[in-house]
Amino acid sequence: MQQRCNVAVLGLGAMGAATAYQLAKAGVDVIGIDRYAPPHTQGSSHGDTRITRLSAGEGPQYLPLVRSSQRIWRELEALSGDSLFEQCGVLVMTSSPAYDPEDVNDFTHQTIALARTYGVKHEVLAG
Repeated sequence: MQQRCNVAVLGLGAMGAATAYQLAKAGVDVIGIDRYAPPHTQGSSHGDTRITRLSAGEGPQYLPLVRSSQRIWRELEALSGDSLFEQCGVLVMTSSPAYDPEDVNDFTHQTIALARTYGVKHEVLAG
């Protein structure tokens, strides 16, 4: 049987599945193809330990993406009727004895600075 579509997404991991979903939602004739039938444990996005952080020391460019992904998770929950996303806290620690809270290049410093800048609830514990 031959199928035609406008877009074929090869690989339905986190990025491929999200791409196929957004294209379909926009009305594009799309098909998703993966090597394994879902659900499977062969990809890097399986398991119960995936996180998204609202404040990421990697840079401010991640915050809009994370907020968008959380909105999409809630949308998928509403469509499916299933609980797919559990929002909870996260603990960011530094093990560096040389940690300097004034070092603007330090990952922990950047995470705290972004939380402050974007109004992400957080608490700094020191001692």
